[in-house]
Amino acid sequence: MNKQTIVFIDDEPDILIVSVFRLKKMGYRVLTAIDGEQGLNLIRREMPCMVFLDLIMPGKDGYQVCRELKADNLTSHIPVILFTAGEENNVPQAVKDTGADGYLLKPFMPEELLGLVKKHMPDNG
Repeated sequence: MNKQTIVFIDDEPDILIVSVFRLKKMGYRVLTAIDGEQGLNLIRREMPCMVFLDLIMPGKDGYQVCRELKADNLTSHIPVILFTAGEENNVPQAVKDTGADGYLLKPFMPEELLGLVKKHMPDNG
């Protein structure tokens, strides 16, 4: 597992730009994907220490991606944080249904993002 790599999967460029900037500022290597299939391939190749995953994307959505990651012995240990627009009131249920480790509602404050990284990061430093 790459202890300094985070994969961020979202089809909204603005979210990617801001989030990647914040995480890189904390010293992480951040890799991005704009859809679920691309994200799965990236995760399997890089074996990151953490994944941020948008629920609503074209093609393979975050629900499918998270279920696949958690069902695979090679990736099931990687913390996955789901995120989606704030009007989604079923996110806590999605976390349970997919086996995700947590969630974040958009729009989010940078402090919320960084707090989740610190909380769920393996070996916490």
